[in-house]
Amino acid sequence: MDNLEKDTFQIVEGSDSVEGGGDFKKAEAQLSFFRSRPRRLAIELVERDLKVIDFILDMKFATATDIQQKFFARAPELPPVLHPTKWAKRRLMQLSRAGFLRPAVGIGIRESVYFATFKAYYALNAVYPSELRPKPTGGLDLRTFVHDRELLLLRQDYAERFGEVDWVSDRRLKQGHGAPLGLLGPDVPDAVIILPEIGRVAIELEIASKSRARYREKIARYVRLIRESRTKPDGIRKVTYHCLRRPVLEIVRAETRIYGDLFEVVDSNSSTESKGRIA
Repeated sequence: MDNLEKDTFQIVEGSDSVEGGGDFKKAEAQLSFFRSRPRRLAIELVERDLKVIDFILDMKFATATDIQQKFFARAPELPPVLHPTKWAKRRLMQLSRAGFLRPAVGIGIRESVYFATFKAYYALNAVYPSELRPKPTGGLDLRTFVHDRELLLLRQDYAERFGEVDWVSDRRLKQGHGAPLGLLGPDVPDAVIILPEIGRVAIELEIASKSRARYREKIARYVRLIRESRTKPDGIRKVTYHCLRRPVLEIVRAETRIYGDLFEVVDSNSSTESKGRIA
């Protein structure tokens, strides 16, 4: 498994570098969530591992099924197995034992969820130093877990319908990727994607009802942003609201109806109900 990719990146315990340069050991020790770190196994990262880690940082966490579908399902070099998540689980366990991931018990789902560690974060920065990426979250956040899980399922649904779309997460938007689009401050959309024949679309996932005043304020900001971006080739062209509950769907539809095609309001249950929804 460790040598399935052409490009490999050697990271071992006691080493300060990754192929490509970068000193992350000292920074990891300073920012570690733990007082002391246990001895880790040596592991050779491959390009797929870095993509898995980057994806988990982007979405906060992921399950073995999520990783299997995105990174292992269409890997021709892997021999067929009876259990579809075998290879993904095996690699995630290896990355966890090496200190790059940390497993935890999810909420309302039967699988473990995996979080990236600061060791993984600094490894990515060493290999790709020019890219801005979000830092590890530190673990399970009970306040946002359901929303984060539904958002991950929504990203999978877009990938199934449109292929691997360019998905810029809210975490990356807050890191500076949103500034060129006019998306500033903490109140950014859940994602910005690029769809064929449309362009950039802001994605909002609503799982709980808010006041009409809050919806009106945010919708008005989007209307101004879209109108101001009409002459910009990379501007936001549309906003799609995915609503998990019917009352929320009706409120958002009522508030956006007068703006026509600038907004799309979708019943999120219709697009993700067959996936690993939270019980």
